[in-house]
Amino acid sequence: MSSFLKLPIFYRQGNLCMDTLGHLSDGLVGLYSCHGAGGNQDWSLTKNGHIKHGSDLCVSLEAPKASTNLRLRLCSNSPLQVSLKYNH
Repeated sequence: MSSFLKLPIFYRQGNLCMDTLGHLSDGLVGLYSCHGAGGNQDWSLTKNGHIKHGSDLCVSLEAPKASTNLRLRLCSNSPLQVSLKYNH
């Protein structure tokens, strides 16, 4: 069984969505106009609730402090990886 839930997630703030901005590993995550086409705005959750893009990149805090950037990093269950609580 896969270690990732096949649950599409769209993170939205008004007309802006969480987007990879075309970045890969260690790239910044930002907001971009929602386009509904998936791709850079296609997110899912791992079984541990980490926000994942593609097969192995998770949204991670750049540093353990307030107002830090979000980056794409290899999914590793690091305490810096952003997670959500959900019922399944």
